[in-house]
Amino acid sequence: MNLAAFSLRNKPLLWLVVITVIAWGVYNYNTISRREDPEVKISVALVITIWPGKGAEDVERLVTHKLEEHIEKMASLRKMKSTTRENLSLIFVDVDFDADTDLEWQKLRSRLEEARQELPDGAIGPIVMDDFGDVTAMIYSLRSKDATPAELKYWANRLKSELKSLETVGKINLLGEQEEVIYIEGPMDSFSMYGFSPLTASKILDAINVNIPAGYMRTDDRNFRLDTSGSFSLLDEIANAILDVSTESGAPLKVRDVFSVRKGFKEPPNSYMMTNGEISVGLDLRMQRGYNVVAMGKEVKAAVEKFMGQLPPNITLELIHDQPREVDEFIGTFMNNLFEGLIIVIVVMFLLMGLRPTLVVAVSLPLSIIATIALMPSFNLVLEQVSIAAFIIALGMLVDNAIIVVDNVSVHLDRGKTPVEAACKGTQELVFPILTGTLATVLAFLPLRLLKDEIGSYVTSLPMVISISMLVSFVLAVTVTPVLAASFLRKPKVKKSEGPGLFARAYAAAMRAGLKMRYLVVALSLVALAGAVALVPMIGLSFFPEMDRDQFTIDIWLPEGVSINRTREVVDEVEAILKEQPEIKDYAAYVGEGGPRFHITVMPQFNMLNYARFMVGTHDKNKTRLLAARLNEIFKQRIAGARIQAKSILLGIPLVAPIAIEIRGPDLEVMQRISREMQEILRSIPGTTMVRDDTGQEVQSLRVEIDNDAALMAGITNTEVALALLTANEGLPVTDFREGEDRISVVMRAIDADRKSMASLDNLYVPSLATGAKVPLRAIAKIEPTWAPGVIYHVDGQRTVTVLSDVDGRLASDIMREAWPRINSIEMPPGYSLSSEGEEKERESAFGQLNIVFALIIAGLLFMLTIQFKSIRQAATILFSVPLAIIGAILGLFFSGNSFSFMAFLGVTSLAGIVIKNAVVWAEFVERALEEGLEFQQAIIQAGIMRLRPILLTAMTTMGGLLPLGLFGGVLWEGMAWAMIAGLALATVLTLYVIPIVYYLFFKRQYERPKVEEAVPCD
Repeated sequence: MNLAAFSLRNKPLLWLVVITVIAWGVYNYNTISRREDPEVKISVALVITIWPGKGAEDVERLVTHKLEEHIEKMASLRKMKSTTRENLSLIFVDVDFDADTDLEWQKLRSRLEEARQELPDGAIGPIVMDDFGDVTAMIYSLRSKDATPAELKYWANRLKSELKSLETVGKINLLGEQEEVIYIEGPMDSFSMYGFSPLTASKILDAINVNIPAGYMRTDDRNFRLDTSGSFSLLDEIANAILDVSTESGAPLKVRDVFSVRKGFKEPPNSYMMTNGEISVGLDLRMQRGYNVVAMGKEVKAAVEKFMGQLPPNITLELIHDQPREVDEFIGTFMNNLFEGLIIVIVVMFLLMGLRPTLVVAVSLPLSIIATIALMPSFNLVLEQVSIAAFIIALGMLVDNAIIVVDNVSVHLDRGKTPVEAACKGTQELVFPILTGTLATVLAFLPLRLLKDEIGSYVTSLPMVISISMLVSFVLAVTVTPVLAASFLRKPKVKKSEGPGLFARAYAAAMRAGLKMRYLVVALSLVALAGAVALVPMIGLSFFPEMDRDQFTIDIWLPEGVSINRTREVVDEVEAILKEQPEIKDYAAYVGEGGPRFHITVMPQFNMLNYARFMVGTHDKNKTRLLAARLNEIFKQRIAGARIQAKSILLGIPLVAPIAIEIRGPDLEVMQRISREMQEILRSIPGTTMVRDDTGQEVQSLRVEIDNDAALMAGITNTEVALALLTANEGLPVTDFREGEDRISVVMRAIDADRKSMASLDNLYVPSLATGAKVPLRAIAKIEPTWAPGVIYHVDGQRTVTVLSDVDGRLASDIMREAWPRINSIEMPPGYSLSSEGEEKERESAFGQLNIVFALIIAGLLFMLTIQFKSIRQAATILFSVPLAIIGAILGLFFSGNSFSFMAFLGVTSLAGIVIKNAVVWAEFVERALEEGLEFQQAIIQAGIMRLRPILLTAMTTMGGLLPLGLFGGVLWEGMAWAMIAGLALATVLTLYVIPIVYYLFFKRQYERPKVEEAVPCD
């Protein structure tokens, strides 16, 4: 079907379709979901189990191991990692990326339900967190100097109720809320003076505090429901509860006679939140799936503005994380880059083509973009940095087809055809070459969809958007462009001078010289390729860079076993330093945990009293990385006893550290020895910083060694010893207190002075439920200090120690290339193994996938070109333009100062389809020149002259479209942009010079041998 002829005959229908597509695209642009980064599914769930009062080795043996044995039976399990600490087991369950996670988490819960009966008494959980990978959209903080945590929580819940009704808002979590507790406190002597034990008191209070349905009193006429009062609703009711009655006087012994009763907050807290130095409660807002985060921001901010008037004056409500603003600004910047690229492309066309052809071609640009946006929701694509960058990359290519059509229409106009004839004929004779070139470009990008797992999910919109837009540009080039060309293009009034111009004559002379020295030209090209490849180690390999963002994090690690109060002291020291920095706008500190995942690469941390994380906002995103580096130097000089690291936000996918080397084996001490050797090697290599392993120091604990014979004679059980110790220190939960809909724990414990005294343990009396006697602990047990691991890590059920290092001024790949031979020389006992994790593992996996994709692209192009030209040699000759592009790409990275990153590799892979497009059209013109009777050498030169302007024009428009991405696209895209710009620039020149010479070399004998007259068949 001749689409050009059909369009020229049915122009009203064509313009109706165009207007409909424009309206559709504009509507989708205003309603399409917007994000900062692509939505990457995190196929990881977290299993949390708490066993209070137990050491890491006990929790590992009786909780973590038991759960791992059941989890490893899951068929879709990809990797299982666990962290075991005092009181806590965390298991990270990573299933196959393509698995149905909802179904897999159901299976996980079933496995854990089976395992629950094998867990020890007192273990809480296991609990499954299946939203571990969700990224928060907004964080609000309510802070105050004098309001209580309860007041802050009250107002936070009020705000939560207001925001839950909004259509765009999904899940809302409270951050930093403090657990309320009612403490019954008294001196330890009280338990030895009176005739009750902690266990007895617990049973008595729990029995009083009941709210059991008493049923109905039924009469002949009606039924009366019987309500019993009993559950505590006032503190005085707890204080007046009777614990014992004197056998002599009959006087009751009430709680208040022995203890004080007060309502407060858990002491010490497990975690809390501070904002700008004040205690706070936060709200973590997630966007409802499928909505526009920018629209969500507007809706939430309007609701918060109304709510602000209800707050008391001593509470400040502020927005400390605003993804909608970041996305709006980010997309605005990228759209500006897109607009700048569009202007550059149009200016380049105007300078080389003139006004009328430029106007005809330029129409295809916005139409292609708008039509692609119209189609994006149908392919589950949204506006985010990768999809918008795809438009910028495609920008110059979107006019290629229209330029080729317009150039050929102009040739037919020069030959005297009417505008309609020229438009129809000039388009139709190039439909197949244009389609082949377009499919070649699509084939260069679409296989990127084959990239697996998180990395594939991150970049999937790039090949999809480019492929859709390129196919749209082809349709426009063979329908809209010929209609516009027929209306606007005219035969030049001034007759062109006979013969080729100066530039064409120079090109022809250079080609004739090159054809004479063809072996030298090919040899020099191969030497240039080898030299470019040799530059790769000098450029260095990397994965994803740190981003320029007006946020960064500060992680604080103290030795295992320290109290949260000591962590708070270090947090205060860091705060004092932050207040000195004029670049800082605000900050929030999460003490005892890591806060929510506010960016895809920020890994949450859980339930660690020795840990805190700051989320810091800055005034200028361009100064953030320098500020983080400066703070690291200040922390080293001014704060001792803690590892503190300010880190810029990483792009791409989460990494624990740039360098991570995993040691596996059965014995922790052996692995720690190997770890120390590795750390020495890494510290000796320039560029490493923060070298450490993940085990930390051992934790001191007090072991209560019970003399079973003495305890038996005294009528004391191990349970009674444990309950006495619990009451004397942490506190024994005895019952619950109801306050509205909330349940508050009631805890019985010793007063503060007794809890902090080692001597009080020796003097502690343990009551016997059997005999009623109270026996000093020292009579039945001895207390000895012991040391044990504070944290134990597993990978796939096996103990591991991971050596970690950050980098400063060098690439992780360079450091690993220097360190790995020395690390491999460390003597490893049988049963122990090493593996490189971190950036190197992820990079090698991603680069390995890209190598396969690149091979598939080349194979696909070879197959397609062979079908078109019916010659493998001809297809292979055209494909020779790909290595020529690689030369330019590597030089572009070298001179722009960028490393060979994942995105740069992506750009090099994508160049394959772009550069052969011109070679395909050039080869078509060679065939046409031969059909017109030109000699082979002259046909090669003439095809170059005929395609000189359009090839240069399409290359310059593509490079011009990429220029804003290279200059202003940010650290993620600049390497890719410069690799593509330089690769395309050199490939264009060499396509016009080297490819014709290679083509001549391959086909000289075929086309220049003497023609033999066809023999007449015998009768």
